[in-house]
Amino acid sequence: MISDTIEIKPIATDQKDSYQFECKGCIDIRADQVLSVLREVPANSQVLLNFEAVERVNSMGLSLLLKIFQEWEQNGTRVEVINLNRMVGMLFKITGLGSYIKKAAAVKATKPTASEQKPLSKPSVWKKFSASKSVEKNKAPEVRIPQPMRSSGAPRSGTQLQFHANFSNSFHRSGWLALSTLMQRQLRTAIRFEQCRNLPNTKDQSVDFFFANALNACSMIKTRGMIPVLCAEGSAEQVVLLSTSEDSRPLSFCSGAKVATATETSMVHILGRDLCDTNGLNSSSLKYITAGNEIKALQMLIKKQVDLAFIMKKTYMGLSSFSRDSTRLLNESNVSFSTPFFCMAPQLSAMKPQIVDLFTSMTENDAEQKILKDIQINSWQEADPQELKKLYDLVGRY
Repeated sequence: MISDTIEIKPIATDQKDSYQFECKGCIDIRADQVLSVLREVPANSQVLLNFEAVERVNSMGLSLLLKIFQEWEQNGTRVEVINLNRMVGMLFKITGLGSYIKKAAAVKATKPTASEQKPLSKPSVWKKFSASKSVEKNKAPEVRIPQPMRSSGAPRSGTQLQFHANFSNSFHRSGWLALSTLMQRQLRTAIRFEQCRNLPNTKDQSVDFFFANALNACSMIKTRGMIPVLCAEGSAEQVVLLSTSEDSRPLSFCSGAKVATATETSMVHILGRDLCDTNGLNSSSLKYITAGNEIKALQMLIKKQVDLAFIMKKTYMGLSSFSRDSTRLLNESNVSFSTPFFCMAPQLSAMKPQIVDLFTSMTENDAEQKILKDIQINSWQEADPQELKKLYDLVGRY
């Protein structure tokens, strides 16, 4: 029988700023309350987690652990995990958490013996650990049990599929790890998740699943033959076209104007040019100034160093009243094809029905809705060929 509770027991250590804990049971979404007390470890400490009695870690449990690990790293606390069983160890490695596993050679010297395990007399913050804590059964639903995978299109035995998500910061990484773990269970195959800030630079770099904004997805579709499977519903990028508040000229009279843009290799820049061309201003006549980011582009406009600026709509909506009053909104885009896409390699096309079913039904399960919230996606919908054609045409034009 697998335990449906999680217990955490502190182990005394004579080393300054060093904390050790024995974990026991199952780490899933119900472990949130118990794991939260680990956040009280002081900054700049060393933490050792003993997983010898941990029987199982599921996708939601992994997500909870990763959030705590990231918080520790941000405040200078180092963490290592020892004595993982084969399945938990494999889960850590294929989801990119292998760096937290302490090498076996060092474990024996670090782990205290039974005679050394005395009641903890460290700071009073740990008094609440004096008794093991557990969580009520069935407090939250589990991720649904996967259905058997079709025999056609199944990866070869031992194959580890590569899942790359292209985003700039690691704030949502735990949610993407939880999603990749959910995919592993549904597809019954190992998947390694990686966050990539840049596109894979060589064709030798294996990419089986890929998530990125519309422009980078287009690049992977063109260079790698990736298949666009799903798009993030309600997440389309929109652009606003701004001038200074004193400039009363209509857009069509701004030929030769200087335009501030964060970068010319972005969907915002492409949508901005399209707005100009469809409203009587030849975008080829404009002089583009690359600011590096949207805030700098806005500052250049307010300081009247440029005449126009392309800004992401959500950035514009979050501006202070001073910044909004210093600008004039000339026009804004309203398209649905500039959304991030989830793509897959053509050799895995037989998996497409399963992937579509898994992603589009995530809103029906409470645990999977939490994953969507963590990655800030409302829901998934199957990619529309007509919308894709509009995207390809626009990107090809500019």
